[in-house]
Amino acid sequence: MNASDELDIETASEDARKLVVLGSALKAGIFQALGKEKDLTTFARELQADQRALYIMLEALCAIGYVDKRKDRYVIADKGRPLFIERGEDYVGGYLPHLMNILKAWLLLPEIIKGEKPE
Repeated sequence: MNASDELDIETASEDARKLVVLGSALKAGIFQALGKEKDLTTFARELQADQRALYIMLEALCAIGYVDKRKDRYVIADKGRPLFIERGEDYVGGYLPHLMNILKAWLLLPEIIKGEKPE
């Protein structure tokens, strides 16, 4: 193994956190619903979501640049539109949920290795 093949744990863990946030937001319908600006109360009611949990998720999405916040209103950022709304060549809305399912299965590997049969 050469130096370029080594895993940078910090970078990988940051990327994993971003993937989980993005995948969770996509699965919860956040990106699709944020095509137009919305305040938190309206958005939480629309998604039938817990307002505090939604706020935390929206702020995380803002921090990584996929949602913009203008005053007290949220909207999907320009860099998020081709990935999660527009169905062009950059669209990952079909792949990301699949990846999330794969990661979920991989997290069961310790139990599987020990002979357990997860549901």
